[in-house]
Amino acid sequence: MTKKNESITLSVCEADSKALEAIAIAHGCIYGSKANVSELFRRIAQGKLRVIAASEDFELCQLLDRAEVRRAIELLGKL
Repeated sequence: MTKKNESITLSVCEADSKALEAIAIAHGCIYGSKANVSELFRRIAQGKLRVIAASEDFELCQLLDRAEVRRAIELLGKL
């Protein structure tokens, strides 16, 4: 018997949506040629990706996030 996945609706502004897509791309969550935010959340839920509060290690996270998000935005612009 196959278990059907549940769906969740996420309401975010366009800027947040683009940021989530960029994060998804930065972490290899891509389906075809598009960012896959569902896969990003699946990996977080399964413990394959961790979310770290910016205040915990702000400077390190900020440096990593800038580089990863900048690269993802570049890739997103090419899709």
